[in-house]
Amino acid sequence: MSDGGAAVIVSSDEETLRFTQGIRRQLVTEMIGGGKMPDDPRDKEILLKALTDMDRQAISNKRLRSEEGLSEAASTAAKALERISQTLGNENPFAAKGGTGRVIDMPATFIEVLETVPGEMAIGMDNRDYEQFEKDMQVGQA
Repeated sequence: MSDGGAAVIVSSDEETLRFTQGIRRQLVTEMIGGGKMPDDPRDKEILLKALTDMDRQAISNKRLRSEEGLSEAASTAAKALERISQTLGNENPFAAKGGTGRVIDMPATFIEVLETVPGEMAIGMDNRDYEQFEKDMQVGQA
């Protein structure tokens, strides 16, 4: 810090932030001494800019702490996945092992043959309205 007007030498980012925040706090404290806002519009502007900078710095610090927490959580998750992978022998647990590469034939007795109505298996747009659909499907007719 300065002493009687001597030059201020700040060696790290943290020291710079502490120094500038200290100056802002001192400025704000002096400007609102006694709990009263300054009357001069220029002093009010200076005060509000100092307070805005202090708020911005506080929000940035909160964001950094939050991101550090997320980073720690991501690191923990990555370590857990690594342990799981090692337990599985570094292989994909969802990959097929062995097998013939062909689909198993199913006896026809397992699959019921279904009758489809005309147009049921058609692909595309159907521009019929509800009444035309009912008529085509014979809904409500016995």
